[in-house]
Amino acid sequence: MRVNKSAILLVAIAVLIAGGSKPGAAGADDIFANEENAILFVKNETGVDIVLFAGNVARGIVLGGIRAESTRSFDISKIKNLPEEGAFIVRGVSNNTYLQKNSHINGDDVLYSGIVVYNLKNTEKIQKIIPDLMSDTTSTFIFVSNNSRAVCELRLDAPNGPAIAALRPGERNRRIWIEPSIYGMPYTFFPNFVGYANRDITSISETFGNRFIPIEQGGRMMIIEFENRENPEMRIDLLFE
Repeated sequence: MRVNKSAILLVAIAVLIAGGSKPGAAGADDIFANEENAILFVKNETGVDIVLFAGNVARGIVLGGIRAESTRSFDISKIKNLPEEGAFIVRGVSNNTYLQKNSHINGDDVLYSGIVVYNLKNTEKIQKIIPDLMSDTTSTFIFVSNNSRAVCELRLDAPNGPAIAALRPGERNRRIWIEPSIYGMPYTFFPNFVGYANRDITSISETFGNRFIPIEQGGRMMIIEFENRENPEMRIDLLFE
């Protein structure tokens, strides 16, 4: 039996095309693209590419990536079974960690966290900043605990200063990766407690700060504990935790 070599070549090419381009397959850079109908805007002031998750990173709810020193929008409505309104903590890991560890990412890989309270009917933009203080080498950190039923947002230098991290209610012994300050001076952090119930957001900022210096791995750990003494009943129910 004669074999038509041209026909075999055409079949081989067709197989290669079919295998290399699956319908709906996303390119490697697609997670970094801006999204339409977005209400969450994030500015990345760090020097590394960041991948953001909604809630606990172990759930694998990827919002998308944001390039170093850039700004982009995220469409949170794409999250499956997302309630019309609610609150969650957005967490960011370096893109290198995301590619290397994939489904094995854990809480110690998180470089950034922030509270997102949303209402899909409200088109007002939610803006977050990833400050250029994160230790992307995960070499120096502070150790903190949140003893309240609300989210504890840590702000730098003043009660209305830049937010560097958000701790979920009752979160204990959390490492927050942060670069040492200039000349090794201590940072001053102010806790801002955020509650959300019955569609109302409540926020209480402490007027006193806690001073501490980031430590290196293996160094002596001092755990800073935060407690909402002004309104201990304030609470928040977070999604995706």
